[in-house]
Amino acid sequence: MSDQPEMTSALRAEEDDLDLLTFTEAGIRLAEEIARTRAALGSAADEAGRRAQTERLEALLEAQRRNRRPALDGEAFERFFGYRAG
Repeated sequence: MSDQPEMTSALRAEEDDLDLLTFTEAGIRLAEEIARTRAALGSAADEAGRRAQTERLEALLEAQRRNRRPALDGEAFERFFGYRAG
């Protein structure tokens, strides 16, 4: 189990600019696609279908891990924004 909050469409804020793919929106889309892929894996009719869905699920889960951004603090914040936090 992860200490990250579950990404759901309920986290989409009305004021989010969906013209840009934010970390939140990317996380939500990944979570939705992971759920669809898990469902497809459960209903795969043959070994080739299960294998294809398993590979897709593994790739999506890896993408989800990469999408989780670490908080910027200290030196990383200063390098990114060009000034000290706080």
